[in-house]
Amino acid sequence: MLRLTLRTLLAYLDDTLEPSQAKGMGKKVAESEFAQETVERIKSVTRRRRLSAPTVFADDHSTDPNTIAEYLDNVLPGDQVTELEKSALESDMRLAEVAACHQILTLVLGEPARIPPTARRRMYRLVTGPESLPYRQPVASTPIAGIKAPNKVDEYADHDDDLLTTFLGPQKLLWLLSLMIAVGLLVVAIWLAVPKSPPQPNQGYLALAPNRVEMGPSPVVPAKKPIIPVEIDPKPPVPEVLVPDEIGPPPRELSVGPVPVKPPDSERKVVAIYDTPNQPLLFLKRETIRWEKSDPQEGRLSSTDTILALPGFHPEILTETGVRIQMWGNVPEFLPLPLAETRLSLAVPATTIDADVTLYGGRIFLTAPKATRAMVVRVRFRNEVWDVTLATHETEVAIDLIGEPSRSPLFNRDLLESPRALVYLGVIQGVASLSRGFSKPVELQGGAKWKWDSKGGPPAPATKDDPDELGIADRWSKQVPATPAGKEAVPTIAEMALRVGKSLGTFDVDFYATLKDPKESIGRRILSTWMLGSIDSLTYLTEALEADSSPVRDAAAKAIRHWVAQDPTRDAAFQQELGMRITYNENQRANTVGLIRGTERPPTAAMMEQLFDLLISEKLAVRELARMQLSSIDTTGQKESNYDAASDRFGAQASQWKANWKRKMKGKE
Repeated sequence: MLRLTLRTLLAYLDDTLEPSQAKGMGKKVAESEFAQETVERIKSVTRRRRLSAPTVFADDHSTDPNTIAEYLDNVLPGDQVTELEKSALESDMRLAEVAACHQILTLVLGEPARIPPTARRRMYRLVTGPESLPYRQPVASTPIAGIKAPNKVDEYADHDDDLLTTFLGPQKLLWLLSLMIAVGLLVVAIWLAVPKSPPQPNQGYLALAPNRVEMGPSPVVPAKKPIIPVEIDPKPPVPEVLVPDEIGPPPRELSVGPVPVKPPDSERKVVAIYDTPNQPLLFLKRETIRWEKSDPQEGRLSSTDTILALPGFHPEILTETGVRIQMWGNVPEFLPLPLAETRLSLAVPATTIDADVTLYGGRIFLTAPKATRAMVVRVRFRNEVWDVTLATHETEVAIDLIGEPSRSPLFNRDLLESPRALVYLGVIQGVASLSRGFSKPVELQGGAKWKWDSKGGPPAPATKDDPDELGIADRWSKQVPATPAGKEAVPTIAEMALRVGKSLGTFDVDFYATLKDPKESIGRRILSTWMLGSIDSLTYLTEALEADSSPVRDAAAKAIRHWVAQDPTRDAAFQQELGMRITYNENQRANTVGLIRGTERPPTAAMMEQLFDLLISEKLAVRELARMQLSSIDTTGQKESNYDAASDRFGAQASQWKANWKRKMKGKE
């Protein structure tokens, strides 16, 4: 029976133990609270960003790379093993170094390397002495703890390892083929080097001329007597220019249409200020991955930076031209809309507009409270360019950009569909106008609301029976709803605003620590889950799918689905994140990716059968996502069956839910 040490724990996590040993080690981990905490620490520190390397001291052997290598090779003396494991458990940097090295060696040494014989012979010619003997057997080495020695590979077999010989035949034919290719390339180069005779100009450009106005018959003018010119110094005659019969294609007409809208200016320049210190604002510089907190004392915001309002926060920014933009972060307790964070970037505006905003997702309110003229705001999103004109200083316009998951068969990867994007534009008060591209501006009065669907046509007035607005009484309301959930959310958001304001910048670590702490209120743990998605912390967000609390797991499932729906490229990013997790097998990865997507409408019987089967999956994350999908279809089924994905009775609860669903369907027939 293996002892529970750091080395055996690493071997257990990297799945290099024998099945019987792994089973015994799993029982020991389950019985030891300290071992469970160490496992969580290892998972956390190996994924933590910006974790620096430990400092090496001359008198501290535990930081020597050779000492760590001997430890992983299981040849380090016992007294030094104890010292190294103690120092690793006391320092996250040292623990991350040991765990990461063990994981890398597991992946590298788990499979033997296949070396082509020709490459092996060339390498042996570079050295002298006994080591240069190509058929010399290597000295046996001690394998890494927990990793079997790889099977021997016949490195001297000249059958299918020499890639050049395999695909191009014997090497003599290869030389002949190379010579023929070289001669052919030389001939082509000489042919291309010979200058060609320049083509005769036979195509011109004509400017469009105005249409000729047809006049009536001209009055008859009496002919004058011809004037006979006096030839003083005649010049030689000019030869006649012959025009060929075939003059090529007709002349190309110069375009007189409008010039396309230019992309945003790429220059980084201060274009706005942030002046709401009680509402934290984050920003991300171009080509960086670290979110930073905007300093309310300085407050300057630059173009090309991505600006972020976290869920529940409502910061405001004021452009240099006087346009005020309120970024509205939403939480489910405020509005039942698929909105969370608000993300945008600013650009240096052109001379004809007052602000240039690229909206990536969320809600913004546009005003110009001190304007003395009409203000034009250019709003870009999903290859669309809208020019919104605020007619007076009293005008207020709201814009929502919503990403929805694709609605297609959940588990059919051959019928992939990109996420759907919805945009709503509403005039809260005053008068505004909207132009899209070079279309004629449309004047909008207070109360007007327009809608754009990425899977529909051009923007048009929203209908009263809009299916995407069912159950929404006042879309643009800024008031906190008078519900118990809404009232409880207010102090939770205020507390998180204080924590973000005091944070040193490790927002992902701070949010994940709040999420994992059972002593924190459930409201703060849920809000921290949504905030992890807002700052693109997909690693910690995926970990939250297996949290100890059902509301936290539910928030993680919804936050991941929301995150993926914001951009068509994020589905691949989520698959890549799952691909790096050794705790998921291929089937579990495929089911997890499929369950993030939207469900078919109406649901098919086969899909429902598969969802109920996934309620009893071995993977907690898969069970939780299947529960989320079923709850969106059968809204009362979970409550009626008391289903909990982390419960010991989840199998019986899933069977009860399935039986209740079939009974409901039979009653509708």
